[in-house]
Formats: sequence, structure tokens, C-alpha cells
Amino acid sequence: MDQRKWWQQQSSALVKMAMVHRHITYDELSARLAAVGFRQTPGTLKSKVSRGTFGAALFLAIHVALGRQMVPLDLLREDLLNAAWHDVE
Repeated sequence: MDQRKWWQQQSSALVKMAMVHRHITYDELSARLAAVGFRQTPGTLKSKVSRGTFGAALFLAIHVALGRQMVPLDLLREDLLNAAWHDVE
């Protein structure tokens, strides 16, 4: 799998997991993001999250809007993460 695609899948999974855990819909996420300065329609958010194609600023804003104190990088698959880091070295 392409490394960029892997990172997109991981980003998507982290956001979806947080939304499910907190019972947040895309409508509610859209409203919460508007409160922190990001105007995204629920449909646009759903598309971006589904594809994992959003910038770092939106990724962080989503986690703030969901009330997260940190991004749980420990949930990333360690075997794939190690492979990705190995290619960077």
C-alpha cells in the first residue's frame, strides 16, 4: 500500500473512532467546528473524513471540537508505523 494512503486511512480511522465514541454526527461536528472557526458542511466533512484528505489544521480542529485532549497515536498499527518510519530513515 502507498504510504500516503496508509496515513490517510489512519487519520480517517482516528476521527471516526472519536466520533463514534462520543456519539457525534457530522451535523454536530460541523456546528462544533464552526464554533472554532472552521466552516465545513456535514457533507464536506463526511467526504473528507471518509477519504482521510484533510489538512493538519482541520485534523487538529476536529479533535478540539470533539473534546479530545490529545491525538492517540498509540492506536496506529505499530507494524505499519514501524515500516513507515523505516522508509524515512
